[in-house]
Amino acid sequence: MTASVSSPVSPRQRLQPSRKLRYGIALIAICVAGYWVLPWLLMPADLRSIQGTWKIVRLVKRGQEVADWQVGRLVVISGNRIVRVYREESTSFEIRPEQRALVLYEPESAKVLGVDIQVPIWIRRPESLRNPPVRNILHYDLSESRLVIIEPWENPERPTVGPPNPEDSLAYHLTRAP
Repeated sequence: MTASVSSPVSPRQRLQPSRKLRYGIALIAICVAGYWVLPWLLMPADLRSIQGTWKIVRLVKRGQEVADWQVGRLVVISGNRIVRVYREESTSFEIRPEQRALVLYEPESAKVLGVDIQVPIWIRRPESLRNPPVRNILHYDLSESRLVIIEPWENPERPTVGPPNPEDSLAYHLTRAP
């Protein structure tokens, strides 16, 4: 007679730790991908439309067109950042399509494993977005190939409610860059 010796651990049980490890790694990968993809999936239509490179074609200050060194310069809008190529500076904004407004803010950062990362506004809203000052609210007018960004001038005698008055504003007229 031959005695058969069976292993105390079945082949199925030996695969469980590696399967759990694979599921854990897959879950972490999905979370990391979601962190980067979520803002693009939930992007408002207006924000999606203004993405790209724009060229400043004219400036209108207090209702009068002005010749300025900024005319002809490029502005790049990527995600929720406006990059002024001529000044090499970028500004973060939140779009509010129902008000046709861009609210400028200073992004918050956090240290993770010794590395500074910017905290997305969908995780934690910065204080400057909860009650923004009037000078940080830019209004916009958007068509297919034209974008007008209206920056209000601060006038303490005239409170700003709604879109800025053309006499108290600076309007950047932009077209899509080729």
